[in-house]
Amino acid sequence: MRYERLVIPPQCCALGDCRMALGGRGRASLWSLTTSQARYYRTNSLYKAGPRTAIHRDSLQKTLEAHRVANRAKVIRKVYLNEPDPRIYRPLILQPDAEPNTTNQPSTAQEPEISEKPLLTKQLDGRQEKPSKPSKRASLGVRGGRVAQCPWLGLSKSGRAETGESRLSTEISALAEYLRPSHPEESIVSRIVGKIAEHVAAAVPNASELVGSRSTQIAISSSDINLMILVDPPTGDRASSSMNPKTTKTFTSIIEKLHAEIRRNSVFDDLAIVEGKSPILSMTHQASGLPIKIFCGYNLPHSDAYITASLSTLPSLLPLYVVLRALLESRNLFGWEKASLDSYGLILIISAFLKQKSPEWQKRGLGEQLLALLDTYSSQVNLETVGVAVEPASFFTLSSVRRAEKENQLSELHPVLIGQRALLRFKVHAASKANYLAAKHLCIQDPTNHLHDAGLQCVRTAELQGILADAHRDLTFAVGKWDQSDTSILGQALHANFDDLERIRTAMTVL
Repeated sequence: MRYERLVIPPQCCALGDCRMALGGRGRASLWSLTTSQARYYRTNSLYKAGPRTAIHRDSLQKTLEAHRVANRAKVIRKVYLNEPDPRIYRPLILQPDAEPNTTNQPSTAQEPEISEKPLLTKQLDGRQEKPSKPSKRASLGVRGGRVAQCPWLGLSKSGRAETGESRLSTEISALAEYLRPSHPEESIVSRIVGKIAEHVAAAVPNASELVGSRSTQIAISSSDINLMILVDPPTGDRASSSMNPKTTKTFTSIIEKLHAEIRRNSVFDDLAIVEGKSPILSMTHQASGLPIKIFCGYNLPHSDAYITASLSTLPSLLPLYVVLRALLESRNLFGWEKASLDSYGLILIISAFLKQKSPEWQKRGLGEQLLALLDTYSSQVNLETVGVAVEPASFFTLSSVRRAEKENQLSELHPVLIGQRALLRFKVHAASKANYLAAKHLCIQDPTNHLHDAGLQCVRTAELQGILADAHRDLTFAVGKWDQSDTSILGQALHANFDDLERIRTAMTVL
C-alpha cells in the first residue's frame, strides 16, 4: 500500500512562502513519496531536524546569508598533519613591538633557536627517511648550555704597548691559524679520499676529484670533504653540456651505484642521497666524524680556480674569511643548508669589498679592515635590494645598470651588464609574484659566469645583516674600551664554542 505525502521544498518553508512550491502558476504541485522514501529524507543528515535557522521575513538577502553561514558551519575541512618539508626555510616572524637594541653596550641576549632538521633523503626503494642518529657535524654555537671559548689567545703574540685595533688584528691572525688544518690532519683527509676511491673504483666512470674548500686551502679542521665524479658528456663537448632531465637521470644512476658500494663498508656512516637536479651522496666518516659529500659533474668547478687566484692577490682575504665564517657558524647561519651564504659566496663578498679599496688601504691592519667590512655590509649597503659584483668590483642596482647602459657606446652591451640586469629582473619578478624570500635574497654576480647568482640560496639576508651589525657594534665597543689587559676583543663578538672541533681533531689523531 502506498501513502502520499505533501512535501514542500525546505527553501520555501524557510522563507515562509509556498508560492515557489506551486510551480509559479498558482497550481498546487504534490510531491508523491513512498513510505520508504519519506523515511529516507527524515533520517538523512541533510534533512534532519536541527536548530532552526534565523528567518527574516522582511529580507530575503538576510535570510539567505543566515543559511549560508549555517551551511558553512557544517562543512568538514580536512586537516593535514604532515610535517613541513625541511628543505623549505621559513623565517622567524618578529613581533611588531620588538625594538632593536640601539645602545652602545655589547649585546648579551641569546639568539632565537633555529631548528636544525636534516635534509630530506631518499633510499633506493624510493621511501623518504631521516637519519636515526644525531648528526656528528661540528657546531660552533653556544646554545644548549655551552660556554663561549677563546682558544686562539694562546697563539697570539702581543705586546703591552699596542692599540685596540692592533690587538684585534693579532687575534684575527691567531684565530685563522687555530682553525686551519694541520699537516697531519691534511694527510688523514688524503687517506680518507684514497679509501673512498678504492671502494667506488668499480662503480664510477672516472676517479673522484677533491673540490671545494679542501682543495682551495680555505677549509677549517671541521670542513666537509667534497668529491666530484667527472662524467663524460654524451656529446663529447664538456663546454656545451648542461643540466637536463637526461643528465639528472645519469647522475642519479651513478650516485645510487656509489650508495650501494659504500654501504657495504662499515667505515662510513649516515649514508643518504640528497635529491636535486644534481643528487648528492652524503655520509660521515665514522672514526673522525668528518662529513663527506660526493656528486657528479661534467667539469671541475670554475669557482675553485677563482678562489685560488684571489687568495694570491688579496693577502687579507683568508683571515677575514675565517673570522666571518666562524661568526656565522656560531649563529647557525652558514651554508646553503641553512639558507645562507656558503664558502664561495662569502669569499666573493669579501673580495668585492677589498677590490673596491686602493692597494695602500689593503695594507692596513686586519682589525681596521674587519671593522670597515662589517660596517659596509651591515649599514652602508642594503643587501636585500643591492647586488654585489666582483669583476669589476661594485654594488649595482637597476638604476646603476640603466645608467651604465646609456654610457656604453658599444653596439653590444657588456656581458657584465647583461648579467646584472638579468639577476635584478629575477628579483623584481619574484616580488611581483609575492615570493618575497626570493625577492630579497642576497644577489652576488658570479665572476666565472655573469648570468649565475652565487647568493641565490641566501634568503636570510636580513638576519645576516643583523648579525654583522651586532658584531660591528660589539667590536667597536671592545676596541674602544680595551685597557691593555689579556681579555679577548674578538671574543666579545664571536661567542663560539670549539668543543666539537676539538673532538674531531682528537678523533683524527688516533687514525
